[in-house]
Amino acid sequence: MKNGKGKLVWNGGVYEGRWKDNEMSGQGKIVFENGEVFEGNFVHHKAQGHGTFYFKDESVYRGNWRHNKQNGHGVQEWPNNEHYTGNWVEGSKEGYGELVYADGSFYKGLFKENEWHGEGEYEWSGNQHYKGHWEHNKKEGRGKLVFASGEVYEGDFSNNKMHGQGKLTLKDGTVHEGLWEHGRKEGPFKETTPDGQTKTGFWTFGKLLYELKPQ
Repeated sequence: MKNGKGKLVWNGGVYEGRWKDNEMSGQGKIVFENGEVFEGNFVHHKAQGHGTFYFKDESVYRGNWRHNKQNGHGVQEWPNNEHYTGNWVEGSKEGYGELVYADGSFYKGLFKENEWHGEGEYEWSGNQHYKGHWEHNKKEGRGKLVFASGEVYEGDFSNNKMHGQGKLTLKDGTVHEGLWEHGRKEGPFKETTPDGQTKTGFWTFGKLLYELKPQ
């Protein structure tokens, strides 16, 4: 019966570390046949507690484990400087986390099964920024989108596009309020200029059909 420190070699893999009652238990290290490596704590032959895994794609995960899967808080880093810090459930990003990409863009918010899902915000090149609700990596529901031009849209989204009731504020302060369909104006609209003048009109297929005089 194995107890204490020991070494086991099998099918090209090697374990070196602590044993208890013939089971890997305590601190240890496994080098797998494909070159991947796990260093950390074991309970009943499985990674449990804190540990570090070096993947074949050269990414590294440091954090908590349960039954051989990432569970709890952890950090994964990739060789292109992309990195994720946050919560994991059964090997997937789940709950709150922050994901920074190689180009400097980042998402911080809720995840579900590795996807942006729930409330979160994403910022990318040109100071473009979205804060609001996501479903399966797409803008869905209420949110606020800041464009590189300085224009700001606040309202409903569907399938990553402005869709539903919304308000678009132009760089000069002019405000357009109305309905949107698949990213373009559709239906009655009200425009309010910075000096308080308003005018209304009707849009269809993204084009102005008619416009009423300022009030």
